[in-house]
Amino acid sequence: MAHNAKSLEETVRCAEGVKRLLADENVQAAFADLREKTIKEWEQAKTVAAREESHATLQALHKLQVSLKVLVDAGEHAKIELHRAEARQSA
Repeated sequence: MAHNAKSLEETVRCAEGVKRLLADENVQAAFADLREKTIKEWEQAKTVAAREESHATLQALHKLQVSLKVLVDAGEHAKIELHRAEARQSA
């Protein structure tokens, strides 16, 4: 159980760090700027290959954002599990 609690605590710490990162205005601006730049590159692409590269970049950016949000969600679930474990130990 101690190992599980430690793992949950690590998940919570990781999630809190990611949550702070995602809340940072500079990080939000960087994601938005990259997205806008890549959309412009896609719109101005002269070849199919260039369009496909821009599309792949947009997909990768989206996957990164989703993955980071999944880490935050995992941390929220881990917090709940830690609270449940503490409540069971107190009872």
